[in-house]
Amino acid sequence: MEISKIEEKMKGGGISPSEISDLILESCAEYGWNASQLEEIIKVKPVEWMKFRMQVTSDKQADRNWEQTELGINEGVYRLRLKRIEKIISALKTKLSVIQGESKNLW
Repeated sequence: MEISKIEEKMKGGGISPSEISDLILESCAEYGWNASQLEEIIKVKPVEWMKFRMQVTSDKQADRNWEQTELGINEGVYRLRLKRIEKIISALKTKLSVIQGESKNLW
């Protein structure tokens, strides 16, 4: 399931604990896939980045050149997506914890 669909379900409210558990599992799977994509980029980055570094006078310029490539853009996208998924998982776990507390009259 896409991240945006998970977010829509969360916004709708009225999610049962088993649905929350399923959403956590789906989010973790999505996190794993995105992490693997970022891993592939990180494997090639040192070689590609060094090519840029040889053409310019500073590391900062090489960074900017790298960030303009498709791989550089994707690296940034995957990093942000991973943070987004982390927050979703955290929110889902918090919601599950609140439901558990409410079921035991702890709230």
